[in-house]
Amino acid sequence: MKKPTQGSKANDKQDTLIAIHTAGMSLIEIAFGSLLHTLHIPMTGQILNLIQIGFMTSIVRESRDINSPLYLSCSTAVLKSLSPAGKKLTPMIAITCQGYLYTLSLIHI
Repeated sequence: MKKPTQGSKANDKQDTLIAIHTAGMSLIEIAFGSLLHTLHIPMTGQILNLIQIGFMTSIVRESRDINSPLYLSCSTAVLKSLSPAGKKLTPMIAITCQGYLYTLSLIHI
C-alpha cells in the first residue's frame, strides 16, 4: 500500500473543508432561501448573497487557497437544483458568478 504524501494530506484537508462549507451553504440556500421565498420576504437574494460572501471568506481563511471560493460556489450551485421551492436557474447562475468574481478579486496582478 502506498504511503500518503504531505501533498495528498493537504488536498484531503482542502477537499474536506470544501465539502463541509458546501453542505452548509447548500443547506442555507435550499432551506432558508426557500423559506424566505415562500414568505415573500423582500431582498431575499441579497441576504443569501451576503451569507455566501461570509462562507467564501471563511473558506479562504481556512484553506489559504484562492480557488476554493469558486469550487464552493460551483458545488453549491449544482446542489441548488435540488431546491423544492423558488427559482432555480437564476440563483444557480448568480451563485456561480459571485464565486467566480470573488475568486478573480483574490488574484494579485
